[in-house]
Amino acid sequence: MQNNFPAPWNLTGRGLIVLFKGNQMATLGDSCVPRHVKGNLKSPLRVLMLVDYASSDAGPYQELLFMPGSIELLGKRRFTISNIFVSSMASVINGRANWGIPKNLADFEWETRPDGSQRVCVRSEGHPVFEMDWQGLGFRFPVSTRIAPKPFKTLVQQWEGQCFTYSPSAAGRARYARVGEIKSRSGLFPALERAEVLTAFEIADFQMTFPIPDIEAL
Repeated sequence: MQNNFPAPWNLTGRGLIVLFKGNQMATLGDSCVPRHVKGNLKSPLRVLMLVDYASSDAGPYQELLFMPGSIELLGKRRFTISNIFVSSMASVINGRANWGIPKNLADFEWETRPDGSQRVCVRSEGHPVFEMDWQGLGFRFPVSTRIAPKPFKTLVQQWEGQCFTYSPSAAGRARYARVGEIKSRSGLFPALERAEVLTAFEIADFQMTFPIPDIEAL
């Protein structure tokens, strides 16, 4: 079985993006956020993403990630992924190797209810990591990263003495979503139960590209 899937990747799927009001003190006090991220973190905005990839270069998988804000590396300030779980070991191995993304393995239960609401439960080695439910609202509208300013769509990762910089591109259809109960498990995923939700978007039928990154030594 092939385990090496180099960049770039082309992916399709659906997902949810939740934007939280930045809380510098809460983020710095959260033991789940890595120390190297806390060192120069600014958090005007915190971002949670749940993604169900129907296809990718490494096969289908599901993903939960958290971006606590932006950090400065090599003189540039960019958003970074601090915590991430995926349902595929191929995604873990290649996400780390290709983009320095600190992926870990977990099991996902993704439920769509008769009323259209959805719920996700993520477990790592049998232990609950994260639970959330939400409801998509209203009509869908086209979205694309092409209209986003470069600083907001360029990510940076610090991994094993290297700096990975990359700008994913994506397009799909979105609609607003109402977020319900959130349960983050202390010690496994950043605490978001009391975080203030600014807005949320349910994304459908998206196409995404993760490009070859720029890699520099730290």
